[in-house]
Amino acid sequence: MVTGRVAARLGLLSIASGLYALFAYVAADRGLPSLCPFYRFTDVACPLCGLTRAMNRLMKGDVKGAVRSNPLAPFLIGGILGWCAVMAGQLRSSMRDRDRFMSADKAAGT
Repeated sequence: MVTGRVAARLGLLSIASGLYALFAYVAADRGLPSLCPFYRFTDVACPLCGLTRAMNRLMKGDVKGAVRSNPLAPFLIGGILGWCAVMAGQLRSSMRDRDRFMSADKAAGT
């Protein structure tokens, strides 16, 4: 059933996003070492380096600081929020279709 798959994806994304936001809020202020494997092996920042610090700054309303940490941060976070909106729309549409099918099935007497 489409509704179950969409709901499961949306639920997993929500849980993962919440855990990441909590980590970003707590870890970036504490100066924890970088977890990026690319940076650890090459000492070169990857395109996603600084995203946790950027997320931390965005949550505190510091957009300039977020862009300084990682210029892609507002776009990546906007993309994630957009994807969540699309998934929520699909879930709502699937539930509406299911309800229509169920009411048509009852009207037919089966």
